[in-house]
Amino acid sequence: MQAGLDFLHGPFFGGNKGDHDPKDRRRHPNFLLPAEPPVWGKAHARMSFRERIKAWNDSIVGDLNAFPYIVFVYYTFKVFVYCYLFEYKIRNQDVGLFDEDNIKRALLYNIVQDVLGLNSTGGPLGFRMKAFFVTWYNLLVPGSITCPLVPGVPAKRKLWQSVGYVLFIASLVRALRAPGLLTLTDIGPVVGILAVLTPFDLITFEATRGEHSGYMLLCCLFPWTHALHGLRCCQACLWFFAGTAKIGPWMKFVMAFMMPNSKLLAAMDQLAPGAISDLLYKDRHGKDDKSGGRPDVNPSRLLELLAHAGVAAEVSLGPLCFFLPQLGVPLSFVFHGFILSMTPFASVMEWNVFCIYLSFALFGGAGASTGFTGYSIASLADALASLPLLLGCFLAFVLLFVPVYGQLYPKRVPFLVAFRPYAGNWRFSWHIVSNAAKDKVRKLKTLEGPFIAENAELLWAGNPHFCTQFEDYLSGNMVFFPHFRPLIPMVEKLEKRMKWQPGEYTTLFQEVFLNAICGWTLGTGYYVNEAYMKAVTETCGFVKGEMFVAVFEPMGLLDHTSEWHLVDITEPGVKIFHGKMPYAELEDMQPCDMTVQMFDKASVLDKKEE
Repeated sequence: MQAGLDFLHGPFFGGNKGDHDPKDRRRHPNFLLPAEPPVWGKAHARMSFRERIKAWNDSIVGDLNAFPYIVFVYYTFKVFVYCYLFEYKIRNQDVGLFDEDNIKRALLYNIVQDVLGLNSTGGPLGFRMKAFFVTWYNLLVPGSITCPLVPGVPAKRKLWQSVGYVLFIASLVRALRAPGLLTLTDIGPVVGILAVLTPFDLITFEATRGEHSGYMLLCCLFPWTHALHGLRCCQACLWFFAGTAKIGPWMKFVMAFMMPNSKLLAAMDQLAPGAISDLLYKDRHGKDDKSGGRPDVNPSRLLELLAHAGVAAEVSLGPLCFFLPQLGVPLSFVFHGFILSMTPFASVMEWNVFCIYLSFALFGGAGASTGFTGYSIASLADALASLPLLLGCFLAFVLLFVPVYGQLYPKRVPFLVAFRPYAGNWRFSWHIVSNAAKDKVRKLKTLEGPFIAENAELLWAGNPHFCTQFEDYLSGNMVFFPHFRPLIPMVEKLEKRMKWQPGEYTTLFQEVFLNAICGWTLGTGYYVNEAYMKAVTETCGFVKGEMFVAVFEPMGLLDHTSEWHLVDITEPGVKIFHGKMPYAELEDMQPCDMTVQMFDKASVLDKKEE
């Protein structure tokens, strides 16, 4: 097969063939293929886990040109199709773009796109490597993994839930096909079916972006005067609390993680190689005498200031759109446009376009159909007081109580429901599976295989060096964040405990693995709980010692203490390792600095327990 793909290495697609040509694709991918990994073949096989992750981290940090250009062409085309279909197939042409009926249609359209997997987490930036949108498969097939909210309910999808998903899609399509203005009879069934499914399957709710589109659609069940106030509250509170979640030492790392993925910055960096990327980090090349020649790849002061500016903008978007929309609406364009220009991982492009549409439709002033020119304090109070009691209580609970509680105690509230998107303070996990048990993992019901390297082989078969090391690549990305730096010594301790060699196990990063076996995740580590582990163990037939789960808990706004633990998936209540450390101490390290001794010192278990 490889011989038939040699043309991909030709001049048009990237230059010379040859494993070690520095101008091949080491830092310069061609149109179809990503950059080569830092090392491969026999040299890679001889490396320890720490050496492999450090090699990837050293390669990734500051690289403004890692992904092939076809990925960005794909997402540009995808956003164009998203907008085109709404304008020419979904929109009610008899009324204005920002009129009531088209706002409702935009909500329904966004939900159906999301719940099928076409929007967030879709494509290569959502780690979909074979079937670019497969959410529909997991939500349709009985026996796939779910996330029930009701205690004691198994985390396996029942037939009635699969039927419910079909009815949910059918209700969305029926509403979008309605020839006239949408009414309660069109929207009511959509909201009702989602309300029935959610307690037994959080995944379906989150795949619809229920914390945004779902709340808004429920508002549309009420008279439009009241619904409009509710819609504005939903959008403003999402902005406000999403910005609040970023108030902490973690956001600058998100900026340093996201900005190198921008092809716009990559193109600018080519004019003066390294000039831009060097500005993002404190001392990427170890030129500062104070560091003794040792590189410091933590975010630079400039990037920290940019992070503060971004947080201030997001926190202020809601209040500005409420009271000074002439400032808030343009700021929302700039804010979401910046995110789009970064082409962020998780593939949230359509969501940002949707937010731009909503900011103008809901707050756009005399140019929009609402004629909204801003609330005064008194008029906002009157608007909220006039809301029907049921709607007012619902909004107070989901827009105030839940996010406040979820930001103070993030381990207890699902990530998106707490309005904490893309903050760099995630509940992430790694599944660590013995190679001897990999066939058991394949018993899980998935359309796309649970091992990303095997899926990536199909998409980027012309670059097998990159594909076979995809798990290392993702872990190398993540240890850049201080919160996940204990991963390396944790795996080293597990190696010693299990008497494994580096090539005898595989580490599966949460976003890839859960996308495959749950259908959708977008940072929702909340799925990985005892019910989930029991369901995976029963499906795969694991016995003790075959798969482990490493979990890194999120931090609250007032408590900046990192926490992590590792369990055998067959014994989710028994922590093998469990540690805590102030975030500031992890931040002072470099990505791969944490040693086993440091890890042991942070343990909160008795020595006899480890």
